[in-house]
Amino acid sequence: MSVPTLVNQYHIGLPVIKSYSRYRQPLTFMDHIKIYASISEYENYLNFDFAVQNAAGKVVTEGYTKHAAFDLQKRELLFAVPDFIQQRILTVAASDQN
Repeated sequence: MSVPTLVNQYHIGLPVIKSYSRYRQPLTFMDHIKIYASISEYENYLNFDFAVQNAAGKVVTEGYTKHAAFDLQKRELLFAVPDFIQQRILTVAASDQN
């Protein structure tokens, strides 16, 4: 599900309410990197964990972002991630297991 679909069709925003990054080693402009991301929480908030590896496979940055669900029409914070988003996450996670 794309961000434009969330905003335009469902009127849900996911603003960042907290972020954390730990920089272990610098990178340069032309470095090749791999970025790994996962969802560690999806009921009350959405937490995206991430790690960045350099070409040698060493983690150079890691962290997370925490997102709240926000009803854009009512202009109010939701106290849980909407069920349809939770179900979509579970469906994608189940397909990744196969």
